[in-house]
Amino acid sequence: MKNLKTVLKAIFPALIIFFFGQQVSGQIFGTVGSKNVITQERQLPDFNSIRIKGTTDVVIRQGDKTAVVVKADDNLIKNIITKVQGDFLVVTAEGSIRSYKKFEVLVTINRLEAIEVYGSGDVESEGIISGHELSILVNGSGDVELNLDFKKLTANINGSGDIEVSGINGDLNANINGSGDFEASSVRLNDCKISVKGAGNVKMQGSAAIVMLNLAASGRIELQRLISEDVNVQSSGSGNVYVNVNGSLNARLSGSGNLKYLGNPVSVDVLSTGSGSVYK
Repeated sequence: MKNLKTVLKAIFPALIIFFFGQQVSGQIFGTVGSKNVITQERQLPDFNSIRIKGTTDVVIRQGDKTAVVVKADDNLIKNIITKVQGDFLVVTAEGSIRSYKKFEVLVTINRLEAIEVYGSGDVESEGIISGHELSILVNGSGDVELNLDFKKLTANINGSGDIEVSGINGDLNANINGSGDFEASSVRLNDCKISVKGAGNVKMQGSAAIVMLNLAASGRIELQRLISEDVNVQSSGSGNVYVNVNGSLNARLSGSGNLKYLGNPVSVDVLSTGSGSVYK
């Protein structure tokens, strides 16, 4: 026992120094950007989708030819990795970076089909991006903000990042399973399906023919500014639902969340078996 105590006394200071060093290196050490921002064009094969892993921000604009331009501090630009895997441009960041002035990738793309965000990097559009069908997946904390002209959008939020879009003229399917919010403006929808199973909120502005809502969590669905014809609501959560309907309203509430409707619906069929109430 005495020998064990002697050994512990000998190695204890070394352990303290080791763990302290690990903590300090994570908080203090890391490459500091030079603040001298340079631009570097990357030669890559064509792609139609973008996947972001890490802290790098991405700006998307539409053009005839695919192009990838990296903007960063000159001593950090090598840390931004861009490569094409299948149909995806994959953007990642390598190394330990303490601070920077610019850490961005400008992407010019002819046809955009999918965006996936797995880190904290943000995505935004420069101008309007047009196309037929787009899928957006947010699994991290990065935000997506796009001006669009698309016929169909599928949006999935599983993390804390937000999605904000405009210009959907057809169908929309949004699934909110995380804490991130979804906002859509200037939409003209034939079919609108929204599912909220997390804490994220939904806000929309425009018009819709058919709206299907499923709420099973604490997130709110705020569609006061979405002028709708026919609305179907299934709510078993604690979040509130707000709709604006002029055709038929069909609602089934089994949780504590309330339903408030605006407009002048032709027919109203609502039933609450929980503590939630229905207001006009």
